[in-house]
Amino acid sequence: MDWRIQKLLPSPSLEASSTSPALYDTTPSRLTPMRKSQSDPRNPFEIEEKKRREERRTHMADATLFGDPFRRFFWSPLIWSGSPSAAMDWLETPSSHIFKIDVPGSGREDVKVQLEEGNVLSVRSEGSSAKEEQQQQLNEVVWHVAERGRGSFSRQIALPDNVRADQIKAHVENGVLTVVVPKEPIPPKPKPRTIAVSSKL
Repeated sequence: MDWRIQKLLPSPSLEASSTSPALYDTTPSRLTPMRKSQSDPRNPFEIEEKKRREERRTHMADATLFGDPFRRFFWSPLIWSGSPSAAMDWLETPSSHIFKIDVPGSGREDVKVQLEEGNVLSVRSEGSSAKEEQQQQLNEVVWHVAERGRGSFSRQIALPDNVRADQIKAHVENGVLTVVVPKEPIPPKPKPRTIAVSSKL
C-alpha cells in the first residue's frame, strides 16, 4: 500500500496573533494511506497479471491440499514431460528418406527399430531413466520432484512404397536416433528412338 506523510496544521483557535510568536502543532507526523487509482478491467496487462495470480493461488492450494511441499516451487508447465510420442524430423533426398528422432536419456541398447507389416517403421524405447527408477524402487528411494522425464517413447511411421526395406540403417548419437531408409532407384527414362515399320508383325 502507498503511503504519504501528512503534516498536521495548527488549529484555527490557536493561530498566532500579529503580536505573539507563531505557534505550530508539535504532534508527530502520521502516515495516511493513499487510495489506489481504480484499475481498468479492459487493460490486457491487468488481465494477464490476474490470470498469473490465479494460477499461482491454484497451484499453491494443490500443494497444500495434497501435502507435497515441493510442488509449490515447481508449478510451471514442463518443456519435456516424457510423452510417449517422440519429436521427429523427416528429410528426403534423391536417394533416401532420413528420420531424426529425439531419444533423450537412451543409448543404443535402449532403442528398438523394427519394420512391421504394411511397410511400417516402428521405433520404441523404455529409456535408461526407467531402469534407474526400477532400481531405486528396490532401494526404497522416495521421489519428490521428477521433471527430467522417463526417456521412454514410441513412434510408428508409414513408409512410402518405393523404399529398400532390406537396406535400412539406424544409429544413436548425442541423444538423437537417425534412421536412413534408401529409396528404390528410379528407372532411367527411355531414350527417343525410331521404330521400324514392316508389312508383317
